[in-house]
Amino acid sequence: MPGHLELVDAADGGYQVLMLDGDGSLIGRSVSFESLRGAVEGIEMLREIAGLGLVSVRSAKFGQEMTPDLPSVRNFEILDYPHGPEAG
Repeated sequence: MPGHLELVDAADGGYQVLMLDGDGSLIGRSVSFESLRGAVEGIEMLREIAGLGLVSVRSAKFGQEMTPDLPSVRNFEILDYPHGPEAG
């Protein structure tokens, strides 16, 4: 299995969505949603973005680390990153 999403209780009483890879390792965690409806809407938005969304790159190291074995970057938008990672 390539991975999956898990809807879990958040520490603040709401809900969070966890993104797990095929081995069950955590690779992403959503913000906390106040309601189940909000969490489900967040999952739908995540699915839409993951399937069709542009990837905006804000990394000064991106060009240095590109190698032929990396997945296609055809949907990547390279943004100006003049101040380095410490700029936030």
